Amino acid sequence: MISAAGWRQAETDTMTRTHERAWARFENLCDDFFPGDDGVDPRFDHRGRARKAGDRKTRQLCRQIARTLDLALAGVTDGPLGEARVGAVLAGADARHVEVTLHHPAPDGAVLDAAARARPWLRREVAAHTHRKRVPELIVTVVAAPAEEVRDV
Repeated sequence: MISAAGWRQAETDTMTRTHERAWARFENLCDDFFPGDDGVDPRFDHRGRARKAGDRKTRQLCRQIARTLDLALAGVTDGPLGEARVGAVLAGADARHVEVTLHHPAPDGAVLDAAARARPWLRREVAAHTHRKRVPELIVTVVAAPAEEVRDV
């Protein structure tokens, strides 16, 4: 008669041996089909492949924010932000902070103050038009608009 402790030990030994045999069969299969495989899961093996610059979803969010802010600023016809347009939208490392660059023909103190006061409104516009659990913080900077190139036709 086997005691309870002896039964558990025998059961554990049997399970361990069964597990080891299954693993050995698996290793043999891998050696047969993939000679020279180092055992690294191919989903996590990034050797030899260049990583893409930036995350696809982060870039998508930046484009969505740029479109939303461009439409919001297009509705402003008077005041210091009447002539401001979205120049660039860049996300931080984790997309919790987004830097929005506004182009304005004459960025002075009034425009900078208006941009600072409009930041909560711009963030609400982004929240209304994007489907995210948390809306990123907007860091608004105003720069001089680049001179447009004049082309001879």
